[in-house]
Amino acid sequence: MSHERNGDDIAAVLRHLGIERADIAGYSHGGDASIWMAVQHPEMVRNLIVIATAFSRDGWYPETQEGMTGVSGALAEQMKATPIFDGYGHPDQFPLSLDRMGELMRKDWDWREKVRGLTMPVLLIFADHDSVSITTSPSSSRCSGAASASPAGSSRNSRKPGWRSSRAIPTTTSARRRKWRR
Repeated sequence: MSHERNGDDIAAVLRHLGIERADIAGYSHGGDASIWMAVQHPEMVRNLIVIATAFSRDGWYPETQEGMTGVSGALAEQMKATPIFDGYGHPDQFPLSLDRMGELMRKDWDWREKVRGLTMPVLLIFADHDSVSITTSPSSSRCSGAASASPAGSSRNSRKPGWRSSRAIPTTTSARRRKWRR
C-alpha cells in the first residue's frame, strides 16, 4: 500500500468507468489518495477537494501521529466493533490490511512541493476538531495564508464559543480564477 498507488487506483477506476475528467474529493486518508490522483494524473482532475488532510506528516497533531504509529494487525480484534470493520469486504484479511495501513501511516512524508505544482482549482476544508491543524496544512501548501490562528498555547483549531465557523481558504489558483471549472 502506498499513497502513490492509491492515487493510481482512483485513476484506474475512472478509466474503467469511461470517465475522462472528474471532480475528486477525499477525506482524511481518502484526501491523501485524492492529492496523489491530482499529482500523478492532473489531466483527469477538474477540481480537487481535500477534507481534513495534511500535506506533510507534521501537519497532523502530535497525538494523532502517535495514534497513527500504533496502527497494526494487533488491533484487529478491538476494531471488529467499529464501522471500519463492518464495511470491510474480506474479514479474514482485516489484520493484514491494518498492518499495511500502519506501515503507510508510520512513513514520514512531505508533499508541499507537489501540492504547490497543482494547476487545478483546490478547495481545502478543515473543521474545528479535526486531527490536522488548519494553521499548519494550508500554510504548508500553496495557499496564500492560514484562515485563522490558534490562541497562544493552543494546539487545536479555534473559534469563539457560540460562533459558527465557515472559512474559505483561497489557493493561488482559485484566488486567480475565482470560480470552479466546469
